[in-house]
Amino acid sequence: MMLILILGIAAGGGLALYGAITVRQLEGTLLTRLQRFELRPASSLTELELQMPRSERILGPVRRSIALRVRQFTPVGTVEKAQSKLAMAGNPNDLTVQDFLGIKGMAAIALGIAVFLFMTFIFHVDFIKFVVLIGIGVVGGFFLPDLWLSRKIKSRQEEIQKFLPDAIDILAISVEAGQGFIGALNTLSSRKHNALTSEFDRFRNEVAAGKGRRDAFKDLALRTGVEDLSNFVAAMIQADQLGIGVAEVLRSQSEELRIKRRQRAEEKARKAPIKMLFPLIFLMFPALFIVILGPAVPRLMFFH
Repeated sequence: MMLILILGIAAGGGLALYGAITVRQLEGTLLTRLQRFELRPASSLTELELQMPRSERILGPVRRSIALRVRQFTPVGTVEKAQSKLAMAGNPNDLTVQDFLGIKGMAAIALGIAVFLFMTFIFHVDFIKFVVLIGIGVVGGFFLPDLWLSRKIKSRQEEIQKFLPDAIDILAISVEAGQGFIGALNTLSSRKHNALTSEFDRFRNEVAAGKGRRDAFKDLALRTGVEDLSNFVAAMIQADQLGIGVAEVLRSQSEELRIKRRQRAEEKARKAPIKMLFPLIFLMFPALFIVILGPAVPRLMFFH
């Protein structure tokens, strides 16, 4: 037991030392970059670092170093998939793929150490079970950020899908009033601020930067992963190819999306009684039984 505790303390000390060395390496790298571009910092590098959040100063170098190690053993397809998921989640907290891999590595180490301490001080198991449980903790910690990212993607997609019919209505009214499609997007962004308008703002900026409208539309559909928005994008691309009026396409898409939203609401209403069944059985029925049959219990006990 003492040997295991000593090994854990040594591992923690080694990790802290490694983080300190990485901070020094980062400082030298930043100075090298400043000298390369012939820039002179207004203040010392220490003062610039102190302006960063404390969590970033402490965990940032460790996360980056761990991310480099994780990246070496991660297939290219997995990295591209993680990048696509981050885009679908809206890049929460401005996370890059490198940062996300670092978080996965840190979560694996943290959960592995937690399982190690828990097994050491609470339970006494043999060596094989001990190693297996630590391995399960490391693997679980590595995939835990993926669950968090999946929830972010789902909530963002639900937000986009919820607001999409109203957004298409605003675009249709704006285009019928004489505005162009880009001007209608500006009107929409000035009235509403949500995930969908953020994606439309990015689409507008890409088109303004010289990107083709069709390519920008396709990237918009890939970034969101929402089926209704993908259908809207396909309709807009087809209208652009065939020369159909934008106002007509927007009006038809608005009516179709409203029908789909009503059908989803009706589907949820049909599922509501089934979802209410389990709370009724496990929460309300026991209370009703106590109220109804409770007064009869003393009489049954007396006659018995």
